[in-house]
Amino acid sequence: MRPLAFRSGLGAALLVLALAPLTAAAFPIIQTGASESAGGDVVFSWSHSGGAYTGYEWAGFDVWRRALDDCSHWERVSANPYPINSGTPIPDGYNTYQYQHTDHPPAGHSYEYRLRFVDTNRNEVPQGPCDCSTGSYVSTPGFATPIFHGRLRDHGWAAYVDPCIGSCGPSGYISPIPEELVPYLDTDTALKIYGAVGCGSLEGCSIGVDHFEVVVCDDIVPARRTSWGQVKTIYR
Repeated sequence: MRPLAFRSGLGAALLVLALAPLTAAAFPIIQTGASESAGGDVVFSWSHSGGAYTGYEWAGFDVWRRALDDCSHWERVSANPYPINSGTPIPDGYNTYQYQHTDHPPAGHSYEYRLRFVDTNRNEVPQGPCDCSTGSYVSTPGFATPIFHGRLRDHGWAAYVDPCIGSCGPSGYISPIPEELVPYLDTDTALKIYGAVGCGSLEGCSIGVDHFEVVVCDDIVPARRTSWGQVKTIYR
């Protein structure tokens, strides 16, 4: 394990970044964040601005979870859907509501949490036009298990994590690039990265690195490199 010097406050800083207020739009805006709380609970938070779609049957949110390390099946963890506009109102002028779901996952894993849109009968409905980041990632206990497993690609201003084939972990970017990671840029060496994640920007998920481990990818052929254009498409 190789610790990095800028570990303090990673989770809180990235969660604030992910849930920062946005400008008004004619379609829904959703941002998410996840953090570990006292006792090993996970708090999955999201903000929703702009109301619902016109002509859609979208009535609320369900929260789903899966473990990243064993690529487990998705599991619905919200006992009941969260109706639209039922969260805590935020007086920002953009019809914004803040929601929180507290989960109690087994310790020793990294998790992906994701919102799914549902109708009044709790059937999943398609996501219409939306500036939405509906998923987030967390490990419990904090920084004890890796969230990212892949190779680093140098994009100048940031290092992009290109996941190994077969990995359930996300892609994301690290900026600025820590000096400790420079030797691994654009090589076939893979890393397991432990840290905090904030998703919601145009570039995708921002990674705050706590420490990392040099490993290998199980794939024989290096994973296909992903351009920033593709990253923007994936996370829009």
